[in-house]
Amino acid sequence: MMTVVHQIKDRDFAGRVEAMADAARKLHYEEVAACRRIGQLSLDLVPNGATILTHCNAGALATGGYGTALGVVRAAQEAGKNVRVLACETRPYLQGARLTAWELAKDLIPVEVITDSMAAHFMAKGLIQLCVVGEYPQENRLPHVPHREKAHLLNCWIGCIWIRQCHTCQRG
Repeated sequence: MMTVVHQIKDRDFAGRVEAMADAARKLHYEEVAACRRIGQLSLDLVPNGATILTHCNAGALATGGYGTALGVVRAAQEAGKNVRVLACETRPYLQGARLTAWELAKDLIPVEVITDSMAAHFMAKGLIQLCVVGEYPQENRLPHVPHREKAHLLNCWIGCIWIRQCHTCQRG
């Protein structure tokens, strides 16, 4: 978007507004298309009848249309797969409980909210077949992020370690 700003700096106000709106619409279209592509590419990884664990929110509200992590879930449902989601509450702001669960319920995808600490239990019992989370930028690329936010990233990394080490979870 900054490239567009520099390219249109000499236009009148109405011309700048129009150019920025066009660039924003193009960006949105590309974002939705990329998220749908992620969902399509993931279809072979999602078994029918899977219970999918999510952490945080990487759905349409976070990405502008379809979702990265929730795009995987949505694509599976659209392909006719029977999936169920366990959405971690995602402390401290409860994005999973408030956003992910709302998005999935709105799409009529079966979802249950669990506390963050319950994820390990479900994985250890072999009740999770797949885990999807949104990407977090590397911490060193976020110097402006307060320490309380970085603590949330640690919660996600702990989940990733559990997924990697849990022998009953076939895909992570």
